[in-house]
Amino acid sequence: MNITYDHQIFIVSKFGGASRYFTEMISRMAKFDDADVSVFAGYYINEYGIEKFRKDFKMFDGKKYKEIPKSKMFAFHLDNFLFRNFIKKSNPHIYHTTYYKYLNCGFKGKRTMTVLDMMHELMPGSFSKLDNSARWKSECVKKMDGIISISHATKNDLMKIYNIPDEKIKVIHLANSMKTEVKSERIVKEPYILYIGGRWVYKNFNMLLQVYAETPFFKNNFKLVAFGGGNFSAEENELIEKYGVTGKVIFDTGSDEKLANYYKNASVYVYPSKYEGFGVPLVEAMYMDCPMIGSNISSIPEIGGPAALYFDPDSPEDLKEKLETILTNEEIKNDLLAKAKEWRKNFSWEKTTEETYKYYKELLNK
Repeated sequence: MNITYDHQIFIVSKFGGASRYFTEMISRMAKFDDADVSVFAGYYINEYGIEKFRKDFKMFDGKKYKEIPKSKMFAFHLDNFLFRNFIKKSNPHIYHTTYYKYLNCGFKGKRTMTVLDMMHELMPGSFSKLDNSARWKSECVKKMDGIISISHATKNDLMKIYNIPDEKIKVIHLANSMKTEVKSERIVKEPYILYIGGRWVYKNFNMLLQVYAETPFFKNNFKLVAFGGGNFSAEENELIEKYGVTGKVIFDTGSDEKLANYYKNASVYVYPSKYEGFGVPLVEAMYMDCPMIGSNISSIPEIGGPAALYFDPDSPEDLKEKLETILTNEEIKNDLLAKAKEWRKNFSWEKTTEETYKYYKELLNK
């Protein structure tokens, strides 16, 4: 079975869950005896090292370059052109596109794609007007022989918005890359509440900040750490100052090793988002034995399962109640951690890759 993956995610994304997923899955797919994997990375900026596995691939073509401002779209279009010649040489049975742009490259075999979320369709205000992802996706999904969705929640949104039939979509969950053993001393010495990632409007960080600042028990006994997602904006700094929690709310960023340290030593991880296609930090927290609470909508309960407490993301009171519960009730916290040790077994890159491999076989047999 010849399988070819294109360049799209490797030039679109320097870091991030999507490019990490493809790197983890593709590198393992090449280990199957009857899977001849070819990867066209093109001119790419991704930092997860797909090139390290080139010896396992039937074909590999790619050159990493240092990102130059405003060069990404030029490289993307150049890669689109160069890919046509690559796929003729690789001659795959399965072509798995890594992002949403449909490439008319004369390929006659089976096509598949992975839909990571329906964010562009459901939260259009969160993206630039120049972002073509929603338009690309609407064209691409209709031309696939099969589609992989990373959660049942995303599958339902995909069916509802684009009227894709149920039987055309296969749900295959993502997994965890956070398995770093924490040997260093804790970074923040005081107890803290942990938030991970971007803080766009739908991520609901401001509600967490409000609940933290307006509850004396929280702000007097815990720091609030926001890891990743860029420095606090001027507006966020103004809000922190207005709430009187300057010095108590901390921003940090860095390596997986640093993030693992924060997970390992957090009193609780909070995921207040109003929409997620999957929710990788939930799985990371499980593997790092970090107690967690999350919003009760979208894919979050599907991924967190019995290992988390859930709250209404539109209710500060509900968030406050769940936070108090997990921070004051050791019995409930330990029960969640015990359940997490079992639930996290459902998420591994080996499982993700094996299910994808089987799905390729199904596509070929249709």
